[in-house]
Amino acid sequence: MRRYSHAFRVLMDQELFNLLAEASTKTGIPKSRFVRYAIQPFSYTELAPGTTDWNDVYRTDPDPEHPLKRGRQLNVMLTGDEYEMLCRAAFKLGIARSAWVRERVYALLCRSYADELSPLTDASIRDNATMLLKELKTKDTGR
Repeated sequence: MRRYSHAFRVLMDQELFNLLAEASTKTGIPKSRFVRYAIQPFSYTELAPGTTDWNDVYRTDPDPEHPLKRGRQLNVMLTGDEYEMLCRAAFKLGIARSAWVRERVYALLCRSYADELSPLTDASIRDNATMLLKELKTKDTGR
C-alpha cells in the first residue's frame, strides 16, 4: 500500500523538464517515478547523520545560487523515508532540496538509464530508501 506523506514540488527549467518528459515517454515510466529514483543515494554516506526534524530545517526552500524565475513545476509524492533521505542528502551538501533534485535528475538523464530503470517499481524505491536510512541510523548508534 502506498503511504506518501509528503508532497514535494520541484521547479525545473524548460530544458530539463523536456528531457525528463522525453525519457518518460520513451520508457513509459512516469516523471515522478524518475524523480523518486534519481534522488536515491548510492550509499548512506551521502546522507547527513543525526536526528533532526527536517520539517523545521526546510520550512522554505530558497535556492540563492540558482534561482529559477520561470520553469515547469513537477509535483512528486514521497514517503516519509524518501523525504527524510532527500533532506539529509541536500543538507549534507549545503544546498536547497530543489537544486539537489535537479542535479540528480539531470545526472540520471545524462547517463544510460535504460538498464537501471527496467526493473523499477514504486516498492523497490520505497524499500531502498528505508534500507539506506536503517543503515545510516545503525552506523550512528554504533559510534
